[in-house]
Parts: sequence; structure tokens; C-alpha cells
Amino acid sequence: MIVERDEELFDELTEEDLFDDSVTAVCFTGHREIQENVVPVLKALLAEVLDSLYDRGARVFKAGGALGFDTMAAAAVIDLRARKKDRGVKLCLCLPAPDQDKYFSRFDATVYRIIKENSYEVTYVSDRCTRESYLARNRKLLEGSDVCVAYCTKQKGGSYYTCKRAIMGGLEFINLADFIEYE
Repeated sequence: MIVERDEELFDELTEEDLFDDSVTAVCFTGHREIQENVVPVLKALLAEVLDSLYDRGARVFKAGGALGFDTMAAAAVIDLRARKKDRGVKLCLCLPAPDQDKYFSRFDATVYRIIKENSYEVTYVSDRCTRESYLARNRKLLEGSDVCVAYCTKQKGGSYYTCKRAIMGGLEFINLADFIEYE
């Protein structure tokens, strides 16, 4: 496992922080493709849920770095940190491998780089992207998390796999898709 950490941006996160009941760790999972008409509603719901979790003590937020919901969630955490003016809000990226962005468009790769630069910690579960590294990343996101915030509309794929594991693991589970009216 490879770990990069930006020590200058944030205070040191200790192992006790992750297991202290006063600090809630939140992970995200969701689809890469989101209907265009759903994006504004989903962003608003996500901001509302993050504010609520922050008020309950959440300061550690873990995202998987994929396009779509992962990117939206990571950007929302960066926005939360700025809005609350709280450098204690930590975005931790758990990525399948350093080459995750090799097929990203130029724009998506730039957004990905900016999110990585604004993260407290970047962890890779493998040296290269494989089906297993994506599943390992999903399992790693759940480790130490108390809450899983999802955008899952399909009963198949990696997001569904992660949602099922979150529920079976006893995490508080919030599927934002349940609060959206679809046309």
C-alpha cells in the first residue's frame, strides 16, 4: 500500500482520531454516470447531508477518486472545509492504483489532480488498476467508517457491492438516490 500525505495543509491525523467516538468517519460510493438533470439536485442533497454529518462531529471523509459521484463528493468535502473554515475537515482519498486516471479526459484528469492536491491523504491499494484493486479500494473505504453516503440506483456494479457491504457491516447508510424524484 502506498500512502501520500500532505503534512503542511493539515494537522496530523492520529490513529486515535479514527477510533474516538467524537470523530465520525464518512465514506462515499456511487455511480460514475449521473443523469444531467439529477446533478444539481444531488449536489444540493450532498451539501445538506455533509452539513448534518459535520454538525454530528464528522471530520474525516473518504472518497474513491472515480469519476461521477466520487468526484462530486470529494469536491463537496473541499467546499465544506472552506465554508466551515475548518482545517480539521480531512478528505482522504483511497484509490485503486496510481494509474486510475490513465483513461480520464484532459479535463477530468485536471479535476482529479486538483482534488488530490486538496486531500489530506492519498492511499493506493495496489500498484496498478485491476478489477480486484477496485473492489479492494471499495472495502478499504468502509474500514473505520461509521457512515456510508451513497448514490446508488442500480442493483449491480461496484457501488452496489459497496452499499451491500456497508449495510452488512452495520454502517449508518444514506442513499441519496432515495431522496430524488426521477422523471
